[in-house]
Amino acid sequence: MVAGRRSKTVAFVAFLALTTFGGLATASAQPGDIIALNKAFQDHYARGNYSAAQIDAQELERLVKARFGADHTYYALALNELGIVSWKQGKYSEAEGLHKRALAIREKALGANHPDVGETLNNLALVYADQRKYGEAEELYRRALAVKNHWSF
Repeated sequence: MVAGRRSKTVAFVAFLALTTFGGLATASAQPGDIIALNKAFQDHYARGNYSAAQIDAQELERLVKARFGADHTYYALALNELGIVSWKQGKYSEAEGLHKRALAIREKALGANHPDVGETLNNLALVYADQRKYGEAEELYRRALAVKNHWSF
């Protein structure tokens, strides 16, 4: 499900581009800035430059929160990206907290069976598995699989 992030990111960038041309931009967090920062994050992450990606993700989280608020699904996406890069750097407790916050936002906004919820469940399970918390990881993997099966035809 981590690979599925690309389609979510494309949708995120497309929406932000539309808000730029739709006159919804605010002075504090311009969608063009968010789009550019997300691209920088994606580039650094893809190259394995996790320290640079971490800096990008932290700034992205700040800008998205300012633009959309802390209960918005785009904020959950920013938290998810920050959690993924934290996990890649072995910052498991930080990654766990970020994924839990993203999960709470996504479940509340989208419902328990939404694919974005499944993605976050899977990412949190990866963090638990790397910490050898296999019981917690297995439970989350099962929930993520149930979400996937809910949307499979």
